[in-house]
Amino acid sequence: MSAQQQLHGPAYEWALWSTTVRVVTADARALPSARRLVDAELAHVELAAGPRRPDSELARLPSGRRVRVSSTLAAILGAALRAAEETDGALDPTTGRTLRTAGSDEPWRSIEFDVAAQTVLVPRGVLLDVDPIARAWAADRCAAVVADVVDVGVLVSLGGDIATAGPAGGGAWEVVVTGPSDDRAAIVAVPTGLAVATATASSGMAVRTATVVAADCVTAATWSSVALTDGDRLTTPGLPARLVAADGSLHYLHGWPEDAESIHNN
Repeated sequence: MSAQQQLHGPAYEWALWSTTVRVVTADARALPSARRLVDAELAHVELAAGPRRPDSELARLPSGRRVRVSSTLAAILGAALRAAEETDGALDPTTGRTLRTAGSDEPWRSIEFDVAAQTVLVPRGVLLDVDPIARAWAADRCAAVVADVVDVGVLVSLGGDIATAGPAGGGAWEVVVTGPSDDRAAIVAVPTGLAVATATASSGMAVRTATVVAADCVTAATWSSVALTDGDRLTTPGLPARLVAADGSLHYLHGWPEDAESIHNN
Protein backbone atom coordinates (compact mmCIF):
# COMPACT_ATOMS: atom_id res chain seq x y z
CA MET A 1 0.00 0.00 0.00
CA SER A 2 1.14 3.51 -0.71
CA ALA A 3 0.09 5.07 2.59
CA GLN A 4 3.09 6.32 4.54
CA GLN A 5 3.55 4.75 7.96
CA GLN A 6 4.80 6.69 10.96
CA LEU A 7 5.72 5.60 14.47
CA HIS A 8 4.01 7.55 17.28
CA GLY A 9 5.17 6.42 20.71
CA PRO A 10 4.31 2.76 21.38
CA ALA A 11 2.12 2.42 18.29
CA TYR A 12 2.20 2.59 14.52
CA GLU A 13 -0.29 4.92 12.83
CA TRP A 14 -0.96 5.63 9.17
CA ALA A 15 -3.74 6.93 6.95
CA LEU A 16 -5.90 4.52 4.96
CA TRP A 17 -9.48 4.49 3.58
CA SER A 18 -10.11 8.08 4.75
CA THR A 19 -9.35 7.12 8.34
CA THR A 20 -6.40 6.23 10.59
CA VAL A 21 -5.02 2.77 11.18
CA ARG A 22 -3.45 2.27 14.61
CA VAL A 23 -1.59 -0.82 15.81
CA VAL A 24 -0.53 -1.25 19.44
CA THR A 25 1.15 -4.27 21.02
CA ALA A 26 1.50 -5.17 24.70
CA ASP A 27 5.23 -5.66 24.08
CA ALA A 28 6.74 -2.77 22.11
CA ARG A 29 9.38 -5.11 20.69
CA ALA A 30 6.65 -6.89 18.73
CA LEU A 31 5.49 -3.72 16.95
CA PRO A 32 7.59 -4.09 13.76
CA SER A 33 6.37 -7.65 13.21
CA ALA A 34 2.79 -6.66 14.00
CA ARG A 35 2.95 -3.76 11.56
CA ARG A 36 4.20 -6.00 8.74
CA LEU A 37 1.44 -8.53 9.36
CA VAL A 38 -1.26 -5.86 9.51
CA ASP A 39 0.07 -4.26 6.34
CA ALA A 40 -0.14 -7.60 4.51
CA GLU A 41 -3.69 -8.33 5.70
CA LEU A 42 -4.94 -4.86 4.81
CA ALA A 43 -3.43 -5.27 1.35
CA HIS A 44 -5.58 -8.40 0.86
CA VAL A 45 -8.68 -6.49 1.98
CA GLU A 46 -7.79 -3.58 -0.30
CA LEU A 47 -7.58 -5.84 -3.33
CA ALA A 48 -10.75 -7.70 -2.42
CA ALA A 49 -13.05 -4.85 -1.41
CA GLY A 50 -11.11 -1.61 -1.14
CA PRO A 51 -13.45 1.38 -0.72
CA ARG A 52 -13.72 3.51 -3.86
CA ARG A 53 -11.25 1.26 -5.67
CA PRO A 54 -12.63 0.58 -9.19
CA ASP A 55 -10.28 -2.36 -9.78
CA SER A 56 -11.11 -4.22 -6.57
CA GLU A 57 -12.46 -7.75 -6.83
CA LEU A 58 -15.80 -6.55 -5.44
CA ALA A 59 -16.09 -3.73 -7.97
CA ARG A 60 -15.43 -6.16 -10.82
CA LEU A 61 -18.01 -8.76 -9.77
CA PRO A 62 -20.24 -9.54 -12.78
CA SER A 63 -24.02 -9.38 -12.47
CA GLY A 64 -26.26 -12.31 -13.24
CA ARG A 65 -23.46 -14.88 -13.31
CA ARG A 66 -22.07 -17.14 -10.57
CA VAL A 67 -18.33 -16.66 -10.01
CA ARG A 68 -15.75 -17.93 -7.55
CA VAL A 69 -14.23 -15.28 -5.30
CA SER A 70 -11.11 -15.06 -3.16
CA SER A 71 -11.16 -16.30 0.42
CA THR A 72 -10.88 -12.71 1.66
CA LEU A 73 -13.86 -11.46 -0.31
CA ALA A 74 -15.84 -14.58 0.57
CA ALA A 75 -15.24 -13.93 4.27
CA ILE A 76 -16.28 -10.27 3.96
CA LEU A 77 -19.39 -11.09 1.93
CA GLY A 78 -20.34 -13.79 4.40
CA ALA A 79 -19.98 -11.35 7.29
CA ALA A 80 -22.05 -8.71 5.49
CA LEU A 81 -24.86 -11.12 4.66
CA ARG A 82 -24.92 -12.47 8.22
CA ALA A 83 -25.18 -8.90 9.51
CA ALA A 84 -28.17 -8.31 7.24
CA GLU A 85 -29.78 -11.54 8.43
CA GLU A 86 -29.17 -10.86 12.13
CA THR A 87 -30.59 -7.34 11.90
CA ASP A 88 -33.54 -8.34 9.68
CA GLY A 89 -32.13 -6.21 6.89
CA ALA A 90 -31.55 -3.06 8.95
CA LEU A 91 -27.92 -3.20 7.81
CA ASP A 92 -28.16 -4.06 4.13
CA PRO A 93 -25.04 -4.72 1.99
CA THR A 94 -26.61 -3.46 -1.22
CA THR A 95 -25.73 0.01 -2.47
CA GLY A 96 -28.16 2.69 -1.44
CA ARG A 97 -29.95 0.43 1.01
CA THR A 98 -27.84 0.80 4.15
CA LEU A 99 -29.75 1.43 7.39
CA ARG A 100 -33.20 0.89 5.93
CA THR A 101 -36.38 0.28 7.84
CA ALA A 102 -36.52 -3.45 8.53
CA GLY A 103 -39.18 -5.30 6.59
CA SER A 104 -39.05 -3.23 3.38
CA ASP A 105 -37.81 -4.52 0.02
CA GLU A 106 -34.68 -6.63 0.67
CA PRO A 107 -32.56 -7.12 -2.47
CA TRP A 108 -29.77 -8.65 -0.39
CA ARG A 109 -31.86 -11.80 0.01
CA SER A 110 -31.59 -12.38 -3.75
CA ILE A 111 -27.78 -12.72 -3.55
CA GLU A 112 -26.77 -16.38 -3.87
CA PHE A 113 -23.67 -17.10 -1.80
CA ASP A 114 -22.14 -20.56 -1.42
CA VAL A 115 -19.77 -20.54 1.55
CA ALA A 116 -18.18 -23.94 0.87
CA ALA A 117 -17.59 -23.33 -2.82
CA GLN A 118 -16.69 -19.62 -2.34
CA THR A 119 -19.04 -18.62 -5.14
CA VAL A 120 -21.49 -15.76 -5.42
CA LEU A 121 -24.22 -14.75 -7.82
CA VAL A 122 -25.31 -11.12 -7.71
CA PRO A 123 -28.59 -10.54 -9.58
CA ARG A 124 -28.65 -7.90 -12.29
CA GLY A 125 -29.43 -4.47 -10.91
CA VAL A 126 -28.11 -5.24 -7.42
CA LEU A 127 -24.86 -3.55 -6.37
CA LEU A 128 -22.90 -4.40 -3.23
CA ASP A 129 -21.66 -1.93 -0.61
CA VAL A 130 -19.79 -3.73 2.16
CA ASP A 131 -17.54 -0.89 3.35
CA PRO A 132 -18.70 -0.77 7.01
CA ILE A 133 -18.43 -4.54 7.46
CA ALA A 134 -15.19 -4.81 5.45
CA ARG A 135 -13.43 -2.36 7.75
CA ALA A 136 -14.63 -4.10 10.91
CA TRP A 137 -13.74 -7.52 9.44
CA ALA A 138 -10.26 -6.20 8.60
CA ALA A 139 -9.73 -5.06 12.20
CA ASP A 140 -10.78 -8.49 13.50
CA ARG A 141 -8.60 -10.30 10.98
CA CYS A 142 -5.49 -8.18 11.62
CA ALA A 143 -5.72 -8.55 15.40
CA ALA A 144 -6.24 -12.32 15.15
CA VAL A 145 -3.29 -12.81 12.78
CA VAL A 146 -0.90 -10.76 14.92
CA ALA A 147 -1.94 -12.57 18.09
CA ASP A 148 -1.58 -15.96 16.42
CA VAL A 149 1.76 -15.37 14.70
CA VAL A 150 3.54 -13.18 17.26
CA ASP A 151 1.75 -14.48 20.38
CA VAL A 152 1.32 -11.01 21.84
CA GLY A 153 -1.56 -8.86 23.02
CA VAL A 154 -2.55 -6.48 20.24
CA LEU A 155 -5.03 -3.71 19.51
CA VAL A 156 -5.89 -2.79 15.92
CA SER A 157 -7.98 0.29 15.25
CA LEU A 158 -9.41 1.36 11.90
CA GLY A 159 -11.12 4.62 12.69
CA GLY A 160 -14.05 3.80 14.94
CA ASP A 161 -13.54 0.03 14.69
CA ILE A 162 -11.27 -1.48 17.35
CA ALA A 163 -10.36 -5.17 17.69
CA THR A 164 -8.14 -6.75 20.33
CA ALA A 165 -6.61 -10.21 20.60
CA GLY A 166 -3.83 -12.06 22.32
CA PRO A 167 -2.96 -14.58 25.01
CA ALA A 168 -5.62 -15.32 27.61
CA GLY A 169 -5.37 -13.12 30.66
CA GLY A 170 -3.72 -10.37 28.63
CA GLY A 171 -5.23 -7.57 30.68
CA ALA A 172 -7.26 -4.65 29.35
CA TRP A 173 -6.79 -1.84 26.86
CA GLU A 174 -7.64 1.76 27.71
CA VAL A 175 -9.84 3.06 24.90
CA VAL A 176 -11.09 6.61 24.45
CA VAL A 177 -14.61 6.73 23.00
CA THR A 178 -15.83 9.90 21.33
CA GLY A 179 -17.41 11.25 18.17
CA PRO A 180 -16.42 14.11 15.87
CA SER A 181 -19.00 16.50 17.34
CA ASP A 182 -19.24 15.20 20.91
CA ASP A 183 -18.56 17.68 23.71
CA ARG A 184 -17.37 14.88 25.96
CA ALA A 185 -15.67 11.51 25.74
CA ALA A 186 -15.31 8.35 27.80
CA ILE A 187 -12.40 6.14 28.78
CA VAL A 188 -13.22 2.44 29.06
CA ALA A 189 -11.06 -0.57 29.89
CA VAL A 190 -11.58 -3.20 27.20
CA PRO A 191 -10.37 -6.72 28.11
CA THR A 192 -8.19 -8.40 25.51
CA GLY A 193 -10.39 -10.41 23.18
CA LEU A 194 -13.25 -7.92 22.98
CA ALA A 195 -13.97 -5.28 20.34
CA VAL A 196 -15.43 -1.78 20.25
CA ALA A 197 -17.10 0.03 17.36
CA THR A 198 -18.41 3.57 17.14
CA ALA A 199 -20.81 4.67 14.39
CA THR A 200 -21.47 8.33 13.62
CA ALA A 201 -24.72 9.55 12.09
CA SER A 202 -25.36 12.20 9.52
CA SER A 203 -27.21 15.29 10.67
CA GLY A 204 -30.89 15.04 11.45
CA MET A 205 -30.82 11.64 13.13
CA ALA A 206 -31.99 10.98 16.70
CA VAL A 207 -28.68 9.38 17.73
CA ARG A 208 -25.45 11.23 16.97
CA THR A 209 -22.99 8.48 17.87
CA ALA A 210 -23.39 4.90 19.04
CA THR A 211 -20.62 2.82 20.60
CA VAL A 212 -21.01 -0.92 21.17
CA VAL A 213 -18.76 -3.54 22.81
CA ALA A 214 -18.93 -7.12 21.52
CA ALA A 215 -16.88 -10.29 21.14
CA ASP A 216 -15.74 -9.22 17.68
CA CYS A 217 -15.58 -6.00 15.71
CA VAL A 218 -18.02 -7.10 12.99
CA THR A 219 -20.73 -7.64 15.61
CA ALA A 220 -19.93 -4.35 17.37
CA ALA A 221 -19.94 -2.43 14.07
CA THR A 222 -23.18 -4.05 12.96
CA TRP A 223 -25.13 -3.09 16.05
CA SER A 224 -23.57 0.36 16.47
CA SER A 225 -24.74 1.18 12.93
CA VAL A 226 -28.22 -0.15 13.62
CA ALA A 227 -28.41 1.82 16.89
CA LEU A 228 -28.12 5.10 14.98
CA THR A 229 -31.63 4.64 13.66
CA ASP A 230 -33.14 2.46 16.38
CA GLY A 231 -31.39 2.25 19.75
CA ASP A 232 -34.13 -0.03 21.04
CA ARG A 233 -32.86 -2.76 18.68
CA LEU A 234 -29.87 -3.22 21.01
CA THR A 235 -32.17 -5.03 23.41
CA THR A 236 -31.95 -8.06 21.11
CA PRO A 237 -28.20 -8.73 21.37
CA GLY A 238 -27.95 -7.21 24.87
CA LEU A 239 -24.55 -5.64 24.17
CA PRO A 240 -23.05 -2.85 26.31
CA ALA A 241 -23.56 0.44 24.49
CA ARG A 242 -23.18 4.20 24.84
CA LEU A 243 -25.49 6.41 22.78
CA VAL A 244 -25.13 10.15 22.33
CA ALA A 245 -28.45 11.67 21.29
CA ALA A 246 -28.79 14.60 18.89
CA ASP A 247 -29.28 16.92 21.89
CA GLY A 248 -26.05 15.68 23.47
CA SER A 249 -27.70 13.59 26.18
CA LEU A 250 -26.05 10.27 27.05
CA HIS A 251 -27.77 6.91 27.26
CA TYR A 252 -26.15 3.74 28.64
CA LEU A 253 -27.32 0.23 27.86
CA HIS A 254 -26.61 -3.27 29.17
CA GLY A 255 -23.84 -2.58 31.63
CA TRP A 256 -21.90 0.21 29.95
CA PRO A 257 -19.91 1.87 32.80
CA GLU A 258 -21.47 5.27 33.44
CA ASP A 259 -18.45 6.37 35.46
CA ALA A 260 -16.36 6.15 32.28
CA GLU A 261 -17.37 9.75 31.46
CA SER A 262 -14.10 11.24 32.64
CA ILE A 263 -13.05 13.54 29.81
CA HIS A 264 -14.79 16.81 29.04
CA ASN A 265 -13.87 18.75 25.94
CA ASN A 266 -15.19 22.26 26.22
